Amino acid sequence: MLRNMILTNLLLASVCLSAAADTPDLPRDAATQTGLGLTLNHPNRVYRQGDFLRASFRAPHDCYVYVFYHQADKTAVLLYPNLEHGDHHLQGGQAVNVPGVEDRVQCRIAGPFGREAVQVIASQTPIAYFEDALRTVQGVAVIPSMQVDAVCQQVAQQSGLRAEFVTLDTQASPPREPAK
Repeated sequence: MLRNMILTNLLLASVCLSAAADTPDLPRDAATQTGLGLTLNHPNRVYRQGDFLRASFRAPHDCYVYVFYHQADKTAVLLYPNLEHGDHHLQGGQAVNVPGVEDRVQCRIAGPFGREAVQVIASQTPIAYFEDALRTVQGVAVIPSMQVDAVCQQVAQQSGLRAEFVTLDTQASPPREPAK
């Protein structure tokens, strides 16, 4: 019983990402071990203004997947699913790159800058709030990070819910040298 309670608490901690993704006490290497294998296209996780952010992961089992980009301004952009990739029920072992190189919707770094995070949530069933957000937008859903956290807490008791997140730092590009 105690072991199950500890595992449940660890799962809850990994599922719910604090809304303050830019908080200094957020661990630099915040990847959790949930079987998703979340990685970013910049191994050092430092992105400069204008860089493209891409995330890769593998579905641990048949599941519905949601990928959020928690920005320094405390908003979360739902990168996946989106209008281009609406079918987010993945087969176990299926690898995904978000956004894909050829996708119309790309994630290009812009200000405000600071500590940010990418979060992947895998659920055995669709999460109603996120599904509704997809239906009500014309492009990409933007949700307050606090709301994503609250939804995760509400559904965390659902069996099979997993999440993984990785922090990253975004920075303004250095000014260009004047032409000589």
